[in-house]
Amino acid sequence: MGRHKEPTEVLRLRGTFKKNPQRLKKRAGEPKAVEGTPQPPKHLDQVGKAAFRRVVKHLQALNCLSKTDRHAVELYAIVYSALRKTNEAKDIVSLTNACGRLLSQMGLNPSARANLEMNPPQEQIGVESKSFLTS
Repeated sequence: MGRHKEPTEVLRLRGTFKKNPQRLKKRAGEPKAVEGTPQPPKHLDQVGKAAFRRVVKHLQALNCLSKTDRHAVELYAIVYSALRKTNEAKDIVSLTNACGRLLSQMGLNPSARANLEMNPPQEQIGVESKSFLTS
């Protein structure tokens, strides 16, 4: 079985299309993610809802969140809530591993973030430039 195709947005954030702009043209027909902030599902308990909101907040700060991410964030919130409730050592290990994989898939750990090329907001660029010039 071959590799899964990486999403265009992930490749864009990594800077792939700067090196090979022709690759972007081949992906012109891909569906776009629905923009917006997902809401936590009603079935989540308090721990799960708090985890859901926390991950959504972090993804918004990274500027890589859409409504279509709801299910991935929901799955993380369910696993995290189960992790907080369990006392079994084998369950703790497997749930911790599952949480780590899910966070990695969403770019919420240092190694996953290192693969993304993030562009700072324009107002930050102006402030940094001014402070650099006045130093």
